[in-house]
Formats: sequence, structure tokens, C-alpha cells
Amino acid sequence: MGSPMQKTAIAAAILAAAAAAPAGAVPMYTVEVLGTLGGATSVGNAINEAGEVAGWSYVSPGGAEHAFRSSATGEPVALTDLGTLGGTTSAAEGINEAGQVVGRTLTTGGMYRAFRSSATGEPVALTDLGTLGGLFSNAKAINDAGQVAGSAQTANGATHAFRSSAEGEAVALSDLGTLNGTHSVGHAINEAGEVAGWAYASPG
Repeated sequence: MGSPMQKTAIAAAILAAAAAAPAGAVPMYTVEVLGTLGGATSVGNAINEAGEVAGWSYVSPGGAEHAFRSSATGEPVALTDLGTLGGTTSAAEGINEAGQVVGRTLTTGGMYRAFRSSATGEPVALTDLGTLGGLFSNAKAINDAGQVAGSAQTANGATHAFRSSAEGEAVALSDLGTLNGTHSVGHAINEAGEVAGWAYASPG
């Protein structure tokens, strides 16, 4: 079925239709192709209840990939280029009900940093969420308070899961540690700020 975006849209539509269809009925669904930012490929990674999709797209044939947020269900199909933090590439991994998007972007220094975007309807802007004392970070999910879950390098070179401060608070990351191993990653966060992910455990 063509592009990765088409596959993503079909999967989401099938799930929605199957949940809504009466028992024994043949589920019906429609496919909405979201297009690209000018390149040949786009990928949707997350969707909120309004139908806004977050992901990435090539901006031109053979060009860099940029994070995007799509218009909501029922609106004319359009992708908003969320830009970068001065580098060449960005990609979105999560979105909340306000339309705030999170992911990773290259900075002018050439390192990947976790970002949180402004909400839908506000001027497009990315906030650098920083690190845990190291060089890089990556955001995977966001709740409706604007708390972000992901992973970041520590001062000693390890990678640990983090939870960020909420929207409107001073930007800060809390190191969630490991299971006595060297590595952990946060992949999801709920409205209470609880983070789920994985971590290496100590041998034995």
C-alpha cells in the first residue's frame, strides 16, 4: 500500500472501525493520505483524539527529514513543518491533546536533543529539553500537562530515562535511573506523570 504514511493511516482506521462496528457487522473504514512536506516519504508516529498526527517527512526529494503535525480530522489536510533547533533534521514521536509534539532534532552543534513544540494554534516553536549532563537526548511521549518521557545521556556517558517538568515550569529533566544496570529509556507517560519503558538490570 504505497508509502509508510498510508500504512499508518490504514492501521489506525481499521482499529477505529473495528471498535465501533456492531458484533457480526463488516467494519467500514476510510483512508486519508496526509501527503508530505515536499519529499517522497512521510511517516506518522502518533495521533491525538482530535486526529492530529505527529511524525516526520522529507522536505524535498533527497532532502532532510523534518518533524510535522497534521491538521485535525475534518479540516483540510495540511502538514505543519515544525523545523529544527538549528540543525538539518528533526522527527516527531508523540503528541498530546493540545497538539504539543515531542521528538528529537539536530542542533547547530550537530547533537540530537529532545524537543517539545508549541501547541496547535500558537506560533511554531521548539523548546530544547536539554540532557542529564551529557550531549544528547530524545523524547518519546508527552502527557496533557506537557510532561515528557524519553532518554538522555548523563555526565558519565550512560543513557537514562527521564521525565521532564510540565509546560509553564522551568525546563528540567528528572533522571529516572536504571535497575542497577547502565541504560534505561522512557517510552510512555500517563496523566499522573508515571513513565513506562525499559532498563538494563544488573547481572544476576
